[in-house]
Amino acid sequence: MIFGYILFKLIILLVDIIFVGILITYIFRLKLFLEARIAVGALIGIIIFGVSMFVISYFLGLNILGLMIFVIIINFLSIKYLVKNNIWKIQAEWLDLRGRFHKLSWKLFFLFLGVFTSIFGYLAFQLLTFNNGRYFVQPLHAYGDISLHLGIISSFAFGNNFPPQNPILAGTKISYPFLIDFITATFVNPLALRFDQAVALVGILMMVILVILLAYFSLRITASKLAACLVLVLFFFNGGLGFLYFLNDLQASNSGFFHFIQILPRDYTALKDLGFFWINVVISMFLPQRSFLLGLPVVILILYIFWDLSERFDMRKLILGILLISLLPIIHAHSLIVLAPFLLWLAILMLLKNKSKIMSSFALGVFGIIIILILSKIFLQQSENPLSFIHFKLGWMAPKGDIIPFYFKNFGFNLILIPLALFFGLIKKLKIAYFALIGQLWFILPSIFIFQPWDFDNTKFFIYWYLSSVVLLAYFLSKLILTRQASNIILVGMAVYVLIFAGSLDIARLISGSGTRYEIYSPQAIKLAEFVKNNTKQDAVFLAVDKFDNPVVALSGRKVVVGYHGWLWTYGLNYSQKEIDVRNMLAGLGTQDLFKKYSISYVIFFENEQNNYVINENYFYQYKLIYNQDGYRIYQI
Repeated sequence: MIFGYILFKLIILLVDIIFVGILITYIFRLKLFLEARIAVGALIGIIIFGVSMFVISYFLGLNILGLMIFVIIINFLSIKYLVKNNIWKIQAEWLDLRGRFHKLSWKLFFLFLGVFTSIFGYLAFQLLTFNNGRYFVQPLHAYGDISLHLGIISSFAFGNNFPPQNPILAGTKISYPFLIDFITATFVNPLALRFDQAVALVGILMMVILVILLAYFSLRITASKLAACLVLVLFFFNGGLGFLYFLNDLQASNSGFFHFIQILPRDYTALKDLGFFWINVVISMFLPQRSFLLGLPVVILILYIFWDLSERFDMRKLILGILLISLLPIIHAHSLIVLAPFLLWLAILMLLKNKSKIMSSFALGVFGIIIILILSKIFLQQSENPLSFIHFKLGWMAPKGDIIPFYFKNFGFNLILIPLALFFGLIKKLKIAYFALIGQLWFILPSIFIFQPWDFDNTKFFIYWYLSSVVLLAYFLSKLILTRQASNIILVGMAVYVLIFAGSLDIARLISGSGTRYEIYSPQAIKLAEFVKNNTKQDAVFLAVDKFDNPVVALSGRKVVVGYHGWLWTYGLNYSQKEIDVRNMLAGLGTQDLFKKYSISYVIFFENEQNNYVINENYFYQYKLIYNQDGYRIYQI
């Protein structure tokens, strides 16, 4: 009965969110097929929901009252101002959809999208699961990141984290694009979903939106449904030459092909010990990097808008595009950087055709920059000097003197086929070729400069190189197929095979669950988290050792003085003095003044997980022991 009521509320809320987003697409005059409009509407609606709820919660807290205010305002505005002017447009697009559905090419396209959204929606559903009182995560690449995201989600849902602080560096700004985690938090509280349910709901929604937006963006610029399908296949199943090791493993296993596929022993795009770092985008980014799962659809929508603007100016579309760009600091900051050269090119094309709009467009651009700076300043912790991390390193993660073999085994035949597609595009499809040519910047720069403390994070730039390139590559391959010459079709089949085989193996391994699911939180950890939620203040700060899966942070929404060093390091944050103080406090040195300095309310100790620290637990015997179970001990300061 209770679950049925929650489900009813969820359905009503999601319908509201998507419907409002659809109406917004009409206000800003986006020209879309109905099915693409629903996906774009869902994306815009979820962003409106997230931003609106954040503003409301900033003043009232994240609760049912704030949610009711949002629903009332949105429904009032929709019914009063939006619906009556746009219902006839929806009806016309519905008739168009029905007409297209009778055509074979569209039926096949819809079938393909249905299969694709089912596969990757299922993987989003399986990211975090709950079984026998335990939380499990898959794939392994998400094992660490899921705790980071749960910590941010919990800080909003249970920690009243307004204004947002970093849960793993108490007293500092959040330092992470938090919007998707805040949106997820609203489904945990006040909508009362478990973590796995909320993560799955938002993940499935965003994965479906991503598939549809990428397909229709590709269709828009290539005018080919076949090319759009190839874009999805090449992008979602990307990989290098790791499949060669699969063939070795298959031969050594003495198993049949189809049996071995069900028991794959490892990922074949992530053979790091063998120098493979161009990991399949699904297992390295979409599943573990939740901000990217929201960021990439927004980037595609922005490109869609500016592609239209480069052909026909519309002030309303420009306003929407600028608004979306200005929100990227809290959606996905990397995308803001990567978008810059593409937007500069498209803006130049737009203004060359509409010189009378230069001043108004410039004013809107300045407005967007101001919003970006304000959001970054208010919400995001900035490292002391972000440029200090950038340094020259030829060959990304290639061993010294081994750059060419490293690149070829990672990026495979893309290094041959993409230049061929560029040559073809410059002759046959100039605008797509320029789009891909600009994207090569994000292959060249990450190949000669490291942009973040962790070298591997350059992959976040390579992905945009691949996305821009694969659109042109798919168009090139589709043209070969449409020649209907057997030799060309065979060549395309072989090309696609070598480009996606390794990635397909990794996706197949995820679907089968062959050694890819790991326990992340035990019943004992969950029990501890419930105690902390029910018996400590929401703004309580804990003193703890460096532990990435600390349930006090991830499941209870409380903050720690210094959390997992690996995340803080990759953000480029200076936590060295705080870490010295944490070690002194745990050793019982100078504690009273330090407790006051960091407003510490509790200290938590973990059994057998403190070997890198000098722990003087005897010092804390003077404080009240409020929890002592299953190897967890909490002292109240």
